Amino acid sequence: MKLSKLYTNKDSFKTIDFNDGVNIIIGRIDFPKEKISNAHNLGKTIIVRLVDYLLLKDTTKGGYFDGKTFEDYIFFLEIKLNNGKYATIKRKPNSNLVSIKLHDKGKQNFVYEENWDFDDYSVNGKKNAQTVLQSLLAFNILSDVKYRNSLTYFLRGQEDYSDPFQLSKYIKGKEKNWKPMLFELLGYNGKILAEIFNINEIIKTALNEIDQLKKRYNVKETEFDKYQSIKEVIESKIKTLSQQSESFDFYQREAEISDELVKQIEADIASLNVEAYNLKLEIQAITESLDTDIAYNYDDVFELYQEFKILFPDKLKKSFEQLNEFNKKITNDRRLRLNDLLNEKLERQKGIDVSLISLNEQRISALSKLSELETFQKFKEAQKEIIHLNSSLHDVNEKINAISSINEKNDFIAKNKLKLEDAKRRIMTQVQTGTEKGKQIKKDFADYIKFIIGSDAVLSFELMSTGNLNFRFDFINSMGEPTKENKGHTYMKEICACMDLAVINSYLNDSYYRFTFHDGCLDGDDPKFAIAYLELIKTLSKDGMQCIITMIDSVVPKQQDGTTYKLNKNDIVLELNDAPDGSGTLFGFKF
Repeated sequence: MKLSKLYTNKDSFKTIDFNDGVNIIIGRIDFPKEKISNAHNLGKTIIVRLVDYLLLKDTTKGGYFDGKTFEDYIFFLEIKLNNGKYATIKRKPNSNLVSIKLHDKGKQNFVYEENWDFDDYSVNGKKNAQTVLQSLLAFNILSDVKYRNSLTYFLRGQEDYSDPFQLSKYIKGKEKNWKPMLFELLGYNGKILAEIFNINEIIKTALNEIDQLKKRYNVKETEFDKYQSIKEVIESKIKTLSQQSESFDFYQREAEISDELVKQIEADIASLNVEAYNLKLEIQAITESLDTDIAYNYDDVFELYQEFKILFPDKLKKSFEQLNEFNKKITNDRRLRLNDLLNEKLERQKGIDVSLISLNEQRISALSKLSELETFQKFKEAQKEIIHLNSSLHDVNEKINAISSINEKNDFIAKNKLKLEDAKRRIMTQVQTGTEKGKQIKKDFADYIKFIIGSDAVLSFELMSTGNLNFRFDFINSMGEPTKENKGHTYMKEICACMDLAVINSYLNDSYYRFTFHDGCLDGDDPKFAIAYLELIKTLSKDGMQCIITMIDSVVPKQQDGTTYKLNKNDIVLELNDAPDGSGTLFGFKF
């Protein structure tokens, strides 16, 4: 895929018609004022950002071209597909709407076009424009990887020159997101490296889970038999207590029985017993009194009567017979009263006897119920202990299950370590023996570095104990030993550019990207390096590579004789300037 044309619906915009070879954009490329405060945004010129945007960068969280500055713009990018046909991508800021049109001829203008093959798609919605473009590109290199994942290797902004291998967008991400892809781009089997990352992640996850199980259940994988034995002891206790509980014979009474009730019954019995004892004495006395007649000496009474008659002749009118009759009457009245009292006492005695019998029955019943409640209490205590033991059994079972899980995970880890060792052997074999594609890319990289910088450099892989790879580049001396001079830092832009060029050059006969866009890669360079780079891309463009660069006019290199390097006018696709009215800017005005 190559870039063909970049334009907008505004006449003031400087349309860019890219050619298939060298494309130089020269001059100062402006930035909107509201974006300058963000240092990250200064890493790419607005042209690189616009190309990235039209290749469907997801701007859901806010895009560079979304906002008031470009609200009236509609952007168009025409690309040349690897099958020789063209596709124009139309995107309107703020709406996230994308339309794509296929056509046979290039350099078209579809500003007023109404018929689009894929109309009003979104970058990340159900009608997904990225999916459509992925299908249209029809890459057979990294065909199972989204086209945008590797795009930035060939669309480098100025913040992407710090490392030839790790792009700025991957710095905060995981290595598995870019290393397998890059390994494959460099001519090796990236799936093996992806497998290694996946296995290592699986092992790490399992180890974390084991650590969590150990902390949560406070166990070790060696303690299985210990807790199995504890389980058997607890189960035996539960069985014994359960059998004892089943032998208890009791039922729940409706009446509530307590020790206080029994004590009250016993107090009532004691009180009645006292009353019964007193009644018994009283009845005995009354009976004795009834059994005894009033006894007196008749002669003595008569003699006394005669004496009183002498002394009181007028007062004693009654005769002795009358007195005797009176005495009999009194005696009869007394016996009647004693009989009534006796009957009353006997009746009360019967009542007490009945009450005592009833209270004694209540006492016996209460004591019986208390005995049953004590049995129930023992049952409840047994049940409580069974519940406690079951809780302990549950804890022990959880520990046993945790240990079993730990041992299973250890087995799982062991199996995956075997898989990891196998993958490490396979990737080591590839690195040591190399591949034809990998050897070609390494050779081209070394040749390009030699051509631009004049030093020998090698691209290599360092295999780690985990199976992970470190991507390396080193400058070497005539003995093939790495130099101590840190040329990697000094010539980082050249290293990044040469790696991109070497990769693209190796895939020119495949369906993949066929362009490199190096934004400001010559800024601040030694003039001889800049000239060498320009000469290199001229040569590579003849083989079908599209090379696009941006540079400010002040960095056009000087040759050894002091003259400015002669740029081919046909290679300059856009020339900008700092005219005060802004007419020389990309958008025709200053922001």
